[in-house]
Amino acid sequence: MPGDLERESNRLIAGKKAIDQWVEEPKSPEPLPATPEELQQLYELVSTVDLPRAEFLYRQRWEACELKPTRLPLQSDTQYLGTNWKVLDDMRKKQEM
Repeated sequence: MPGDLERESNRLIAGKKAIDQWVEEPKSPEPLPATPEELQQLYELVSTVDLPRAEFLYRQRWEACELKPTRLPLQSDTQYLGTNWKVLDDMRKKQEM
């Protein structure tokens, strides 16, 4: 019996490898840039948090936009980073007044 299970297991693994050779993975759709409405919504949302939290959110976007040898950052991530920067800039201007 143990030999039968091993043979069946090997047959299934070989069959899966054969199928994997013929079945192509679906390609993921190209990421789209953020719309002006999405950027405005993000601006309004981040404007409601306190300064330390807004700085934390900015750092998260900064890390998402970090250049890596294998990929470029998504256009939407760079747009969100710019929007977060605008919020921080406006918050700091309000504090100076």
